[in-house]
Amino acid sequence: MLCRAVGLVGAFAFLGAASTESNIEARGKIRDDPGGHNWIDHDKVKAFLPSYPNDLPTQLALRFNPLLYVEGGCDVYPAVDDAGNLSGGLKPTPKDKRRSGCDAGGQGQVYARLGTTQNRTAIMYSYYMPKVRWGKGDDQGHRSYWAFAIAWLLEFGCSPSQFWPTGLSFTSDHEQMAWSYKTPLSYSAALTQMPTHPKLKLHDVGMGPFTGADGDLLFQRTLVTWDQLPSQARAALNDVRYEHTIVPFSDANFQGLIDAAYASQFYSDAPIAAKSSCLNITEGPHTAPQQPGGQGPGQGQTPGQPPDGTNGGGQPTLPSGYSQIVFEDNYSKQQVGSLPDTSKWDFDLGTGYPGGAPNWGTGEVQTYTNDSANIGISSSGTLVITPMVNNGDWTSSRIQTNAAQDFKCAPGGKLRIEASVMLPDSDPSTQLGIWPAVWSMGSAFRTNVSSWPGIGELDILEVLNGEPKLYQTVHCGVSPGGPCNEKTGLGSNTAIKRGVFNKIAVEVDRSAGGDYTTEQLVWYLNDKATFTVTGKEVGNQGYWEALASEPKMILLNVAVGGEFPDGVQGSKTPTAATVGGPESRMEIAYVAAYST
Repeated sequence: MLCRAVGLVGAFAFLGAASTESNIEARGKIRDDPGGHNWIDHDKVKAFLPSYPNDLPTQLALRFNPLLYVEGGCDVYPAVDDAGNLSGGLKPTPKDKRRSGCDAGGQGQVYARLGTTQNRTAIMYSYYMPKVRWGKGDDQGHRSYWAFAIAWLLEFGCSPSQFWPTGLSFTSDHEQMAWSYKTPLSYSAALTQMPTHPKLKLHDVGMGPFTGADGDLLFQRTLVTWDQLPSQARAALNDVRYEHTIVPFSDANFQGLIDAAYASQFYSDAPIAAKSSCLNITEGPHTAPQQPGGQGPGQGQTPGQPPDGTNGGGQPTLPSGYSQIVFEDNYSKQQVGSLPDTSKWDFDLGTGYPGGAPNWGTGEVQTYTNDSANIGISSSGTLVITPMVNNGDWTSSRIQTNAAQDFKCAPGGKLRIEASVMLPDSDPSTQLGIWPAVWSMGSAFRTNVSSWPGIGELDILEVLNGEPKLYQTVHCGVSPGGPCNEKTGLGSNTAIKRGVFNKIAVEVDRSAGGDYTTEQLVWYLNDKATFTVTGKEVGNQGYWEALASEPKMILLNVAVGGEFPDGVQGSKTPTAATVGGPESRMEIAYVAAYST
């Protein structure tokens, strides 16, 4: 389980705020100020029942509107009506009567607002309760309380179905923000390939994941977006000041709160959504939210900037000693939602090469497609390959550079094949059988699919079953056996950090002079050498030349199941718990090949 609470000092600390007694309005010593608007009884505020336009922001807000279970305390109520009248709340009551007067019977309202922070897409869902029984430093409770959740979205295209939830932040008590993803989160469509409505519970302390079965008490509240509210209602929500809480989605607070929630997610290594280019949302001012009871912002923290090297995959750059780029595909320059550039790449389709071994010769279970659900350019300028499952049938994608892109290492020179790759830090129990790979083969394989392993294969990245372990391997000669110990190959493995971009590479080095025995292959992870094979070790000039001097092509794919993941796991993969979708994707910032 990955679920943590993170204190947002200054950005979401509700204690010690200044207040004024200028507007008591026969409410005892409650220091809530309607800001020039009117209080009315909490049960007289009518919920908005809007009709929903077919624009992308509204459809996304509806798509991910949480299912809410009220575990204790008040149900959620409308906070404002169309004339700008505000709910006056309720006087807190003893614990055994904490629902007294505020059991809305499901007639409440949820307020949605879309935004971005650090180019990440967020939807905030806010809930108002007329009273709350408990809060830190406030054992007797108080009138009026706001709770909220933030859904972080991953974007693969510009239709609602191409947005996926990648994490959830929520208020866990009066002072804390928590984030949760994967377990224990569940969704209304948890067993499908398109999870939508996260399931949450609400109680006096705050919010949390709801992991029980669906039932009559778990349902969505009527949604209204910030843009759908009448101007009088928006003004009232911007102007009101509560003694013990704030309006989270008001103009003064919304951006600061999603900034703070984003920073907490990032620095806790939670997966973060991709940059959105379809919504065209302008970020608000990056100021700290207001403090309860006061008119101005608190002394909030500066929104966090992601550390270097973990947020983006970088750009291809000539390594020291190299003079030319012989192949490059930089996805940041391509149209969002498009397929890979067909002037550079061919698709491998189906379950094997025509005339070749079934199941791609390795026992894989997926069917490769060129469908945009399986492969495409993301809005963050990366190529994303995503395996999907539907009723037990798996699909994914595999591409290889075409013949016009072939390259080779010249005598006395060097050749380096390099890529920047991110694999999400997903729960390994959901990843059994997921097998992403970046590799190279001799291009003669295109015209002779029975020529493996004699044409040579360099596996630059293989990662299995959700493990933080990188396998790098060479295949050559004959199978079984031969100088490369087929079908296993000669290889090594090393630890790799998931959830960040890593630079992986293999270098063909023919610069030493002399015969083939002085040449070598060197694998790298983030520019650190991890594995070396020499011509002398292979001991066969013909097999070595296929590896070191013959033309090559590059392949990218995410396989599912097969001999390699089965062997590492010790049992058949995938399992019923293996998931498709973004948690199982491979994301590539660029692929390049350089020569001296």
